[in-house]
Amino acid sequence: MKSKILATLIISLGLGFGAGTAYAESVTIGTPITDTECDAIGEDVNPSLSKGVHAAFKCDNAKNLITVGACHENGRKKVEKIPCAIIGEWGGEVKWNGTCANADDTVDTTVDIGKGYIGSNAGGSVAGAALDAACSDDSVDDLTPDVS
Repeated sequence: MKSKILATLIISLGLGFGAGTAYAESVTIGTPITDTECDAIGEDVNPSLSKGVHAAFKCDNAKNLITVGACHENGRKKVEKIPCAIIGEWGGEVKWNGTCANADDTVDTTVDIGKGYIGSNAGGSVAGAALDAACSDDSVDDLTPDVS
């Protein structure tokens, strides 16, 4: 079941995974991620990213939790309102794709640097999210939801 959730997130975000414990890690093409690094994946994963895609993950083995983020260097770059969506629930809190109070809210991108996508294996949706800087390994690490 965990492998199916992981595969769904990979397909939905167009990325492979990396692993770690409670910190973001950039995904590196050609470097296998083992289930000993992140128990929640259940089996080894070989990342595959399209050209220009940056991806990251956070993993907390104690919570059996993975969060992921991805963006594309040439992705959508316009000021827009991103619909709020729940990306999961952990730590006793519902987690949103931005500073949202309910699904009727929006996340406003204030500059034309683009957006990425985030998700988790804790229920919810894969959802758009505003980037704080142009798509890169660093900005996607910042975009990826904390597992705390």
